Amino acid sequence: EMLVKTFNFVHISTGDLLRSEVRSKSSLGTTAQSYMTKGQLVPDELVIEMLLQRMSKDDVREHGWLLDGFPRTVNQARAMIKEGIVSDGIVLLNVPDDVVSQRITGRRTD
Repeated sequence: EMLVKTFNFVHISTGDLLRSEVRSKSSLGTTAQSYMTKGQLVPDELVIEMLLQRMSKDDVREHGWLLDGFPRTVNQARAMIKEGIVSDGIVLLNVPDDVVSQRITGRRTD
């Protein structure tokens, strides 16, 4: 949040994108929901398509972006390169293992 506020970047979270597409009942959202309902990961191709759509918006082009949760796979990183999406920098958050464990267990749905 601090980086977004300080530099006026557009925060793009793949999790937020997925939830938004599902809520809107878009074609991408419906397809993603079918995987999510089964407890499966949404395929890279769908996540990449959602991200590319979001990054084509005027606010992103005007203010720049901060990606959250992307890329997570080699395939996603390759898609960024293919599409000419190049970052000016990378932020590495060093989070203690116990904090990560608390966050992960807080997300469980079973």
